[in-house]
Amino acid sequence: LLLYTGARLSEIHQLQVQDFILDAPVPYIDLEGVNDEEGRQLKNANSARKVPLHPEILDRARTFIDGMADRPTHRPFNRIRAASFGQKFTKFCRPFLKDKRKTLHSLRHTMSGELQNAGVQEYLINQILGHAQQTMSTGQYGGHVQLEVLLEALTKVSFRKQ
Repeated sequence: LLLYTGARLSEIHQLQVQDFILDAPVPYIDLEGVNDEEGRQLKNANSARKVPLHPEILDRARTFIDGMADRPTHRPFNRIRAASFGQKFTKFCRPFLKDKRKTLHSLRHTMSGELQNAGVQEYLINQILGHAQQTMSTGQYGGHVQLEVLLEALTKVSFRKQ
């Protein structure tokens, strides 16, 4: 999920079952409602976004979430503490990595790099990753990009072995 969405671990950690919108024409994760009265909080205002689910993980997401459909406010990733999980995951994986500087957060950088390599425009990458828009036309006047456009950008990237 981290790799295919480019989301931060802290964002995924706070998701509730109801944040997975799987019956929409473009299935997505809704990070717009994460700042709430239950103490869920995003890094900044740009983090509040909708991220389409990549077709390569959609079936797995459906299977995972369908089993919890009767508990919409359940937080399936809340059992782990985000910071310690990232550290433990990195420590576990480090022996298998060529670049020992890589961390769990590197998955986010991987998605960013792959989108750039696929020729995706920067404003779309920023929208997918929850970064601030850097120009006046896309930042102040641009608003949110349609999910169909974001999905088209995401599908230019594949992590399946050829």
